[in-house]
Amino acid sequence: MKYLALLLVFLWNTLCLSAQQPAYFILGKEQFEGVQIYGVIQDNDLNYWFASDQGFYKYDSHTFSKVECEGMKGLSAFGLVINKTGTIFCHNLNHQIIKIENGKCSVFYEIPEAERVSDISLAISEENNLIVVAKSPIIFDPGGKLIRVYGDYQGSYGFPFHTKKGGIIYHSWGRDSILEIYQNKLTIKPLNSGVKNKTGPLTFFRINDNAYGISNKSKMVYAFNEDSYQCTALAEQFFSNNQEYLRFYNVNNQVWIAGISVGVRKLEGESRNALSAQMYPDFFISSVYKDHEGNLLLSTFNRGILVIPDLQVEDVVSLPQKQSISSVHVDKEIGIVLGSSEGDLVSFNNGAFKVLSNKGRKPLLSVNSWPDFPFIIYDDGQVKAYDKKTGHVTCLFESSLKDAALYDQETVYLALNSGVRKIQYPGSAAFSSEAIESLMIRTYAIEVEAVTKNIFVATSDGLRIIKPGNVIERPLFEKGNPFANDLLAYGNRLYVATKKDGILIFENGRIVQRISPKMDQGDVEIYKLILSDNKIYANSSRGFVVLSGTGEILARLNKVQGFSANKIFDFDIRDDQIWMVHSGGFQKINVKQLTLAREKPALAISGIAVNDELLEEINKKGGFTSEQRKFKFIISSPTLRNKENIRYHYQLNGYESSWLIADYEDNELSYNALGPGEYTFRVKAENQGVFSETREYSFVISPPFYYRWWFIAGEFITFFLLVAFVYRWQLRLQRKKSERQNELNNSKLTAIQSQMNPHFIFNSLNSIQDLVLKGDIENSYSYITTFSNMVRRTLEYSDKDFIDFEQEIALLELYLSLEKLRFKKDFEYVIITGSVDDVMLPPLIIQPFIENALVHGLLHKSGLKKLKINFELHDMLICTIEDNGVGREKAGLIQQRQRAGHQSFSGKAIRNRFKILTNIFEGDFGYTYEDLYENGEAAGTKVTLRIPVKRKF
Repeated sequence: MKYLALLLVFLWNTLCLSAQQPAYFILGKEQFEGVQIYGVIQDNDLNYWFASDQGFYKYDSHTFSKVECEGMKGLSAFGLVINKTGTIFCHNLNHQIIKIENGKCSVFYEIPEAERVSDISLAISEENNLIVVAKSPIIFDPGGKLIRVYGDYQGSYGFPFHTKKGGIIYHSWGRDSILEIYQNKLTIKPLNSGVKNKTGPLTFFRINDNAYGISNKSKMVYAFNEDSYQCTALAEQFFSNNQEYLRFYNVNNQVWIAGISVGVRKLEGESRNALSAQMYPDFFISSVYKDHEGNLLLSTFNRGILVIPDLQVEDVVSLPQKQSISSVHVDKEIGIVLGSSEGDLVSFNNGAFKVLSNKGRKPLLSVNSWPDFPFIIYDDGQVKAYDKKTGHVTCLFESSLKDAALYDQETVYLALNSGVRKIQYPGSAAFSSEAIESLMIRTYAIEVEAVTKNIFVATSDGLRIIKPGNVIERPLFEKGNPFANDLLAYGNRLYVATKKDGILIFENGRIVQRISPKMDQGDVEIYKLILSDNKIYANSSRGFVVLSGTGEILARLNKVQGFSANKIFDFDIRDDQIWMVHSGGFQKINVKQLTLAREKPALAISGIAVNDELLEEINKKGGFTSEQRKFKFIISSPTLRNKENIRYHYQLNGYESSWLIADYEDNELSYNALGPGEYTFRVKAENQGVFSETREYSFVISPPFYYRWWFIAGEFITFFLLVAFVYRWQLRLQRKKSERQNELNNSKLTAIQSQMNPHFIFNSLNSIQDLVLKGDIENSYSYITTFSNMVRRTLEYSDKDFIDFEQEIALLELYLSLEKLRFKKDFEYVIITGSVDDVMLPPLIIQPFIENALVHGLLHKSGLKKLKINFELHDMLICTIEDNGVGREKAGLIQQRQRAGHQSFSGKAIRNRFKILTNIFEGDFGYTYEDLYENGEAAGTKVTLRIPVKRKF
């Protein structure tokens, strides 16, 4: 420990060491451009709050929003703290204490003028009290009530430090004592005299459960005993030539140190190597905070927030002369071999770069070598061979190299843009080259199967196999000839990454297994694959993934490794290290970082909008009117590191039966036109197979008033009264007309009365009422409409001498559909019009006969009731009506028993009307009845009508 201060002095002023800074990504780069962030904190709902020189910003892992604070005198805010109930406090430069609660910001307290100082600190005690230290300590209870202003403890205090026993201590400028707040009591504790006066307030921090204090003025470091409050100086050294003010951030036994200059350093132990080199030298670090996921957030001025998901994952390697890397290959003797976009062949070992060849004419995309072959084969505009021992470069020929495969210790096959070529290096002799004449097409990858020595080639025309003697074959595959992206020999097997058929595994020239990687129910196309420790590491259409031997997605690269939608160009593996080239640079990743335990995602329904209006209360069952049909559910799964992995599974029970899936950014799930009914919205978040708890929200949309029983009943009564009123009104009109019209009009009125007799009306309405009482709303509405349509048409035709044949048929259809409602499934009818067309006939002349067939013939029959109506056109219209009823004789007996002495009104009207028609048209008009028999018993009645007609043309 005695070397700790000396270590700080030495390392703070050293140049950047070789240790690599952790990988990071930037959050809010665009949103915070030109904004100086002073602090960050998470609330209990895991939203991020940022205090800046332009006020407060909130981030819910999806959206940044600016939060206004009414009454706040200055925009700059500092010192964010949060109490146990989730209320956030901070202060501004105008001596105001600001409170953030339930997403809203307000001025909580304004420090009296007598208590104001330039430096204010906030802390939350074990009792959940807010402690404000200005010139004097000020304490508020959890409810916000001022407990006391301790004016007798005035001084210039440093930052608060929480002791292990639950107290909070402060050191005041130039004092040999400490102010302690413990269990709502303030006491003064003496310090060891080793703390010199005028050292300035000590800043306390904890490393590995040991407490230390440092003076920002003298840069002295002290060991601090939390039980006895004794401070012991560790060294008498100053930070050489460095008088800048330092800021210390204590995060999980690590201390992050920033100053007024750029960059930050990390202190996590007491040895000489405990203090890191300067990290992030391009950024001014204004605060350090660790969130609930373990991400480290480094706030900056004007450039957003640096997010470090894992301190063990190293950042991209800084390349010399600002070169960009296009390919990477691991060689056993040379080490890491890189191909640059400038055409250079470069090695990288122990943090040092070495140029092997720099005479290229194009980006170097293919680098190949093998332990048993003394050369590196690459293409920088020419296919070349680099001697790993001598460094000599041999130009082989002009072509574009795509891939290479070692056949034996002297022979290599090359996949070129113009075909396949074999090169040989027999010891000290020169290279020889031979083209495979039978395969002169564009190729992309090549590999040699270990046992058979078959050479697999991915070509522009599908997969090919070169067998001994340069015999070219296509592999046998049930889906045809596959197109391959990459080939890999591993043990006795050869892996083929295809474009559409997954990974095909060959053994002894035959397919023995097929792997179909899937992610989010979609196929994953593999571009390049490497096997290591029985796992498949692959660059794919879904980024860099790790697969099991069966194709299960075990892990994928994301922001945990410092990736943020970076495009991967190339990768290779050496000693459990993945060396990767991507759009962000050149980076090393330990394979263990890709197989860490998958985290269970958090999930909440953070908002519900109904008709585009957010609900204030979403924690209880909702009831909504029939006009409130548009719903939007806002889902929140707060995370910075797992956005690429998380998917939402959701279902609206009562509307859809299956679960749907949405990407992380699609967190607003809308339903635009829901009908009345009961619904339950369910949602759960998935992180690579690990699911959150299912969240639910149940609600009811009431039916419109015209679906309510009381409205339907009122509508039925109103309709009945209206029909009765219209009926009686029409009767009165017809009676008045009958006094002035001829006998034919009287006959038509009689026919209308027969058509509209109350017996039929009440039967129809009773049938409709029966549907309403049974809750069959749809059919009741349908038959009410049919009934009203028939009434309207009857009244419309009542004053006409002739109507179209089609109108009469339509009226009969309406009537029979209503009667079918009464008979239900036991009644069948058919109307055959034949070739009858372009004629007109007297209205309402056929229906009474059909009614007689129904009432007298079919009503009393048990079983299936049938009615057939057939039309034929000769000199007149012939209509036959056949029923399978009880027959006229039996019907007459039934009528005598039920209605003795009753004269059929409709029968009299029919006879009178046909008598008048015969007189007017001078034809043989009328009707005849015929009894039908079956097995000697009555089986129905047949009526034949002879009706006068008019030709339309």
